[in-house]
Amino acid sequence: MAVLFVVGTLSLMLATTALIVRSDAELATSQKKAFRATQLAEMGIAIAANPVVKKTDLLLLNQTIFQDESFSVKIKGEGGKFNINTLVQQAKADPVEGRETLEIVLAAVGVDDGDLRSLMIDNLINWVDEDDEAEGDSKTYERERYEEEGFLNYPFNRPFYSLDEMLLVKELNILPGVYPQWRDIFTIYSAGKLDINEASPECLAIASLESVADAQRYALQQFETTVDEKAEPSEHFKDAQEVVDMRWGKDGAEDTTDDEQLDVNTVATMMGLDEALANNRLTNQDQTTRIESTATVGDLRKRIVLILRNRAQNPQILMREEVPLFD
Repeated sequence: MAVLFVVGTLSLMLATTALIVRSDAELATSQKKAFRATQLAEMGIAIAANPVVKKTDLLLLNQTIFQDESFSVKIKGEGGKFNINTLVQQAKADPVEGRETLEIVLAAVGVDDGDLRSLMIDNLINWVDEDDEAEGDSKTYERERYEEEGFLNYPFNRPFYSLDEMLLVKELNILPGVYPQWRDIFTIYSAGKLDINEASPECLAIASLESVADAQRYALQQFETTVDEKAEPSEHFKDAQEVVDMRWGKDGAEDTTDDEQLDVNTVATMMGLDEALANNRLTNQDQTTRIESTATVGDLRKRIVLILRNRAQNPQILMREEVPLFD
């Protein structure tokens, strides 16, 4: 019995040791892959940050180093999104047209209650302005009301430093629920106006809406579904898609050599947009660039995002972060 006990104990110790060694080996392998993936992602960033490299240089931006090691880089214009800081500042400075523009954007992404939109705008202005005087009626939130609900040091009384801060504003936390792709619509880094050569069809369509009523109809057509399929896209979205198709050239593919650079007047004509309104909302010269470098090492992927201003000369880094990948 003693011999059997000793043999069993030794077997258990050997099995435990083997498991520990295996776990340590897997951890070391994973750390090695993560370090190598970071190197490859940084390599992609370094290549794409060079102002000589264009978004159409696919051989440079997509490289396989070894059989299971590669990186892929996307160069995009951050000006293709609505700058929330600009929208809020315009709403504060111009309570008529500026405020209506922000309300149009909120209505277009699915906030269908007019009173709620107005409250959101008041709370946004209260969040970024420098005083503690509440904007709008008694339902809006300023420092006193936030403190009553246990939120100390709110609002920040400055522009947003990240999109996540938007969700701290009272009532804005519903945004991901009404429009899950809201991060594809807003930014804090662009120069202000929407870049027509970088914007998605959704952003272009929203920029072409001339009134809150138009935005409500647009949202109804875009988000309403029938039993069998999604409703027919709105005319604004169809016009915006035509602009994007023209921008991509004859091959219908993005970031290829036949892509075209459009001007504001051409886009305004295609979308039936008033010239003054188009010049107020649109541009084709935003100098803010977003670089996304995704590295793959075996089954591990890592992505680094870099946002630059004036990439062509005197570049300024606005943001750099590693983005978690779950798929």
